Amino acid sequence: MEQVNPSQNDPERFVDAGVLADRRARRAELAEAELRERLAGAEQRVAELEQIADQSSRARAELDQRTARDLEIAAVLGEAADAVRAAREAVDHEIHAREAAEAALRAERIAREAAERSVVAERAARDAATAAIVSARVRSSDVQPPDPVFAVPAPLAQPPSAATPETEELLAGLAMAAERLRAQAPVPADGVAPSSERPAGQGPTPAAPTQTAPRGGGGLVGRTARALRKLRSERP
Repeated sequence: MEQVNPSQNDPERFVDAGVLADRRARRAELAEAELRERLAGAEQRVAELEQIADQSSRARAELDQRTARDLEIAAVLGEAADAVRAAREAVDHEIHAREAAEAALRAERIAREAAERSVVAERAARDAATAAIVSARVRSSDVQPPDPVFAVPAPLAQPPSAATPETEELLAGLAMAAERLRAQAPVPADGVAPSSERPAGQGPTPAAPTQTAPRGGGGLVGRTARALRKLRSERP
């Protein structure tokens, strides 16, 4: 059997060597162009990856800044919440203190009103006691009834609005002066005692003329007694 040489069936063995070299160069150029395109694509991908990495780093930096800012905002909000809570507690404390002060003021006002009422009652009781004492002294002095018209000194014409130690001393002094003047009054010339003090066993005094004090006069004793009675009647 005859062996066939592969080189005998190759069509390029009948082609010129220059054409073969040209074809090989063209193939090499195509391969180089393809490699260059691949290299350019790889470089473009590398650039894109670098750009993506840069953007990622910037985004990470912005995220870090935003996180720090959020932390600062959270801290500020926490401080504001603490301040608001402290202010609210201070306001509540002030409200409680004001309510306590108002309650104390109300209690003090009630106590003052009670004290004023007790003072008024004490003054009324003292005035009543003074009036009773003066009335008893006037009744025990046994003086002539007052005349319809008489003159009252200016200081005695206006009764005091409330009893004071000076008023009580003045009334007591006037009463004592009236009693002393009545005790020092002269006895009638005929030696006859007053009708209220007749001796025992003696009949009625005859209708003989006796010396009596003028009706419109009464002396200092009568004027003092009348002034005391008028002062007692005009007291509130």
